[in-house]
Amino acid sequence: MNRHFSTQKCFVVLAFVIAGMICASTVVRAGDQIKIYNKSLHKNAAGMKYWYDAPDGFKSVTGIPYESLACKDCHAKNCKDCHVKSLKAADTKDVKICLKCHGREAAVFQMDTASDALDFHRNMDMGCVDCHVANNHDDVHGDGNMYPNMQTGGAVKTKCTDCHEAKKDIRAHAIHNGKLDCPACHTNTSISCNNCHMDSFVKDGKKEGNFMPTKSWLMLINYNGKVTAGTAQTIVYKNKKFVAYTPYYSHSVQAQAKTCTDCHDNEAMKLIKQHKKIPMNPMVNGKVVDWKGVIPCAPYSLDWTFYNKVGDKWVPIPGNEQPKMQMVGYGTPLTDKQMNFLKASLPK
Repeated sequence: MNRHFSTQKCFVVLAFVIAGMICASTVVRAGDQIKIYNKSLHKNAAGMKYWYDAPDGFKSVTGIPYESLACKDCHAKNCKDCHVKSLKAADTKDVKICLKCHGREAAVFQMDTASDALDFHRNMDMGCVDCHVANNHDDVHGDGNMYPNMQTGGAVKTKCTDCHEAKKDIRAHAIHNGKLDCPACHTNTSISCNNCHMDSFVKDGKKEGNFMPTKSWLMLINYNGKVTAGTAQTIVYKNKKFVAYTPYYSHSVQAQAKTCTDCHDNEAMKLIKQHKKIPMNPMVNGKVVDWKGVIPCAPYSLDWTFYNKVGDKWVPIPGNEQPKMQMVGYGTPLTDKQMNFLKASLPK
């Protein structure tokens, strides 16, 4: 009887020891994760400052220190910003948690829903963490390394081929032979924050109403050895004009890829063949009209109209002064050879 009782006590003690080891292990892992997160872009949002402060960045136009702008506040300050219910990963799957800060992607989903072109992942009820947190990577908390921006290799590890196989028996895959990144063909359109009116933003600290969101074209740009999807942002400050081009992944993925003629010898390329510029956002009959379709990252072939905010109206800035340009995110314009491929008429 005593021996039986002693055995029971041993099992109880052993259970407590094991439980304590598990708890201790969990605490260590949580502590390590906090240390890792503190170095992440999600925490420090270093990329915005990196490109703004670059020698050819927008600071060279404004002269305003980054620390004086409201942009510096755009980061997750602590765990509760994302873990609103608990520290359980399952409680962060609601996309609204991410979209309360990632306003650009919230606008993507809103605009794509209105045009019946919602990202097919969202149509499958997938959320941000389904791709950005996986067994072999965690883009949200980071990996313990400090990266200067999102486009630096390793900063964002999620890629389409984590789940999707690039099948060689698909004709377009075989023809392009790995030279195109998946978003170049499978992204519907890129979102662009056009004509950010910095004067108004500096004055009232608000983004809303001080820029023109548009989503009617897709830019092709070189990045990391492939042609991928990109976007542009135009900015105005005290009548000074600025435009930045960058690789950009709009969450507007379509199961059906673009056709050959969506990119090759399309309306934009026909204009370039005639030595004309693509009118990106002209004022027509008192209304800003955005270009529609695929365009190349060929900065000197893109004609941007810049506007001042006068009351609640946008007024074109007079004069033909060319904007200052910055290539952001290690993207580069398409080469002459690539442009010639896009200009060429396809055999019927």
